[in-house]
Parts: sequence; structure tokens; C-alpha cells
Amino acid sequence: MTNSFLSHADAAFRNRNTIVHYVKKHRLVSRTDIWENLDISRAAVTKIVRNLQESNILMETVQGESTGGRKPLFLIFNGKRHLFFAFDWSFHCLYLMDLNGDIYFETTLSFQEQVSPSSFVDTLSSAMYNILENCKIPKDCLSGLLLAMPGIIDPKNCTILSSVELGWQNINLHDLFTENFGQNIYVERTGNILVLSAGTHLKKNYAHIQLFTLGTDGIGVSSLIHGSCQHGEWCMHGELGHIKLMSDVQCRCGQTGCLEAIVKQLFEKSNCKLTDEILDYLAIGISTSVNICDSHIVLIGSYVDLMDATQKEYLINSIRNKITSSLLRQFDVHFANNKKQLMLNGLCDYMFEQIFPVE
Repeated sequence: MTNSFLSHADAAFRNRNTIVHYVKKHRLVSRTDIWENLDISRAAVTKIVRNLQESNILMETVQGESTGGRKPLFLIFNGKRHLFFAFDWSFHCLYLMDLNGDIYFETTLSFQEQVSPSSFVDTLSSAMYNILENCKIPKDCLSGLLLAMPGIIDPKNCTILSSVELGWQNINLHDLFTENFGQNIYVERTGNILVLSAGTHLKKNYAHIQLFTLGTDGIGVSSLIHGSCQHGEWCMHGELGHIKLMSDVQCRCGQTGCLEAIVKQLFEKSNCKLTDEILDYLAIGISTSVNICDSHIVLIGSYVDLMDATQKEYLINSIRNKITSSLLRQFDVHFANNKKQLMLNGLCDYMFEQIFPVE
């Protein structure tokens, strides 16, 4: 039987990060707020907060009106304390940013089609060195590098297991980048970064969110359950585009009848315009996932700019008409109208979770 008790050092580390999470989430809190809402002793909170202030992770600020004595002091999270590089493959953008989401430098990179892993690393590394030189930031001030990439990805081992778009198989990005940029290298599916952002920044507290990326390059689903991105036993969670339909359309995976292959063919035939037929096929994929997972919210992450209000309504109705027990399912459908901003928010949220883990 596995011992579930934490060592003193592990408990102290978890308490420290739990306090950081609480302050960041609530933006402006007092020490009393922490004592009353977290299962951490007053003495421990006092010590941890003092250490976090000395490390410049938490800062003190005066807010509000005094009730007769000194103005109350509140704690805020200092996102500027941690700088990191982030690369988003979907826009080919490289950012130097902090955990507040402030961008210090941004550049768009060019890659040849089916770029090799070594060429990718060389191009990205060269760009990062140039940014550090221009911004006058020592490399040891960085908290790491986060890569949002396409394909089947094992984030624990920092490995792209398979990516049709890139043409890569079993590429360990940690090994390729660590020599020049240290140990803190992270890689995640672009969809998971986006759904993490949605879960953090939507006003309601949704338990189960599914983001559908619907494009001619592929169709996938990313899931967030109680704040955790889902990966699956073999890191293949969300391979929605390869569900099989009655069709002889050839897919790049080598099989026929895949949903994403059918949608791609229809999209090309319509001169890159959305039709009701395409929307119905997309609804087949989305409703299939909703039937299985019973998600709380559905977020459409692609084709949004191509849809007018009538088409959005058509897609929503088509999804509802294809799910079972539609009257019993209480789920919302949203459209991700600013994918780039959603990505930036997600990059910050993901990196924060890596720097301050609580599990």
C-alpha cells in the first residue's frame, strides 16, 4: 500500500504553492483571508508569506479606505517575478512574457514545410538568444520555455510522440533544448493550452469543459475536468477527427472515412466556405464527444471567423439535435472569438501551474 502521508518538506512546499494559488486567484487578499479559508495554521501562513515576500513572489499593497486606524495591507501576486519564453506553433509566434501576461518581446518565425526537429530548435534558439540580447535579460532570470505544439504529445516526458502536421515521431524536445536553455522545458498540445485558458477566464466555474478545434488540418477535442487537462493513458485523448463514417474519402492517417478528411474535402470543394453540410459533419463529431463525456460547456475554437450569427445558431441546433437526452443536458456552447488572446492567457496559466505545482 502506498504511503499517502507527505513529508514535512513536501507539506511545506505544497502549503507555499497553495497560498500563491489562492492569492493569484483572488487577486487581492489579506493574511486573515488566507488563515480563514485555507487549512494552514496562522504561524505557517505568517512564515510562508514572509518568505514569499522576500522572494518577491508576493507583494504588499494598500487598498481601500481606512476604518479609523491604519489602512489595511493586502497581498498581491507579482507575476513580473517570473519571465519565460513561450512558442505557439499555430501562429508561429515566440514570446518573452511574464506570469501577468505582459509581453516583453514578440516575433513571428518562419519555418519550411515539414521542418526537421534540428532546424526547428536552431531557429527557435537563435531567436531566443537575440531577444535576450535585445532586452538585456540574463538567461538565468528565465523560468523556462513552454512550447504549444500540434500532435500527440506526452507532456510528462516532453515528447512529441506523433505529429502529422510536423512529420515528427518520438521527438524529445527537452533533450534538444536543455543544453542551451536549462532543465525547465515544457511542451503541450495547443488545444490543451487553449482549454486551460478557457477554464481559468470564463466567469462561471465549470466542472467539465471541452474545446473543439475544427480545421482543415485536423479536428480534435481538448478536455478540462476540475481544472486538469486530460491526456489519456497513451496521450491520445481527443483524437476526434479519426472517428469513422461511411465514406471512401482517404485520410492522411492511411484509413478511409475519417471525419476530418471528409470535412477537409468538403471545405476545398466549397472554395473554403462553410456550408450547412460541413456544419452538420462538425456537429456529428461534437455531439459524439458530448454523448460520451457529458461535458458542462462546449467551446468552439476554430472556423469562428467564418461563421455568421445564423451559421453559429445552425451549428448549435445541429449539435443539440444529435445528442441523446438533449432536454436533460444542461450545457452551454461558446465560441472562441480571439484565439490568440486565449492562447496567451493559456500559456501564462500553464506556466504558472508548472512553477507552482500543488499536486
